[in-house]
Amino acid sequence: HYFIQSNLSFRVGMIGIGKVWERKLRFVDGFYKLFPDFRSFFIFTSYIALSCAHGLLVRASQKKGTHTDPELDGATISSYDYNPATVVLLGEFCKLLVSLGLSLHDYSARAVVGMLSQNRELALKYIVPAILYCIYNNLMFISLANYDPASYYILMQFRVVVTGVLFQVIFKKCLTRSQWLSLLILTLGCVVRQAGLVTGVVLDGKIVTVAVQVFCSCMAGVYNEFLLKSGSLPVSVQNLFFYADSLLCNLVWLGFEGNVFKALSYESIRTTWSY
Repeated sequence: HYFIQSNLSFRVGMIGIGKVWERKLRFVDGFYKLFPDFRSFFIFTSYIALSCAHGLLVRASQKKGTHTDPELDGATISSYDYNPATVVLLGEFCKLLVSLGLSLHDYSARAVVGMLSQNRELALKYIVPAILYCIYNNLMFISLANYDPASYYILMQFRVVVTGVLFQVIFKKCLTRSQWLSLLILTLGCVVRQAGLVTGVVLDGKIVTVAVQVFCSCMAGVYNEFLLKSGSLPVSVQNLFFYADSLLCNLVWLGFEGNVFKALSYESIRTTWSY
């Protein structure tokens, strides 16, 4: 009897250990499917780190209490010592230079010029995501002046929900039950966070600004991926069209604001680089 009981306990223990190892192996297998090599994992973690640092640095560069908003009962509003449009413009210019450098690293200058001249129609196609990202990038400074970075990024996670739906509709990729559950949890988190922020306040311009950002980011991201996957050009060369169009869109944005010469002035650029 003692031998049989010990044998059963041993078998139960081995089954438990086996299930634990099975879950671990399943996790490892899923991890390697998501990140097949170190490069993909590095790109993913770098994107997360840079995205978080971006919002924190923008928030840290603000000056407080410069003016009050009568629509918000005299609440102090954050602003910037520099021109945000200049930051966006310089950022797109730097991205264009990086894309040009990567293109020339992989191909000769003649080959790059040939690919650009033979695919001029891509410049028109990339106008759409360039306009959307132009709106998104410029509104980001307004949103971070209204919200703290934590609240802002929680609300912006609603992009994942909208992007998931768009991917299923446009790319015909059926989401799994776990993915739908994750989207539901994200949606509830955004709703709970927003309920804590407004508590009895009607839909205001701050939420509308974030909603416009969510829409622009999702539509631009999905459309941009569609262009990248449907085109035959290297990504670095396609990015030349994209960032060139982005520069043009930001110049048009500044033109509507009447700030083209002010944003491109030496004083504005010097103030921006000082940060």
